[in-house]
Amino acid sequence: MQILLTNIYSIVSKQGIVAVCADKAQKIKHNLYKHLDYFKVGKRHIAILAPL
Repeated sequence: MQILLTNIYSIVSKQGIVAVCADKAQKIKHNLYKHLDYFKVGKRHIAILAPL
């Protein structure tokens, strides 16, 4: 997850957002993004992130 978020950071605009869906084994956090929202749908965790 860290590699994905690092790689897309350069193409996401400062006003853009990123939605990430993962299972509970993967932690969705990165120091280049701010968490805007977080929720669960079944066994999936969904995070809405904004670049800093």
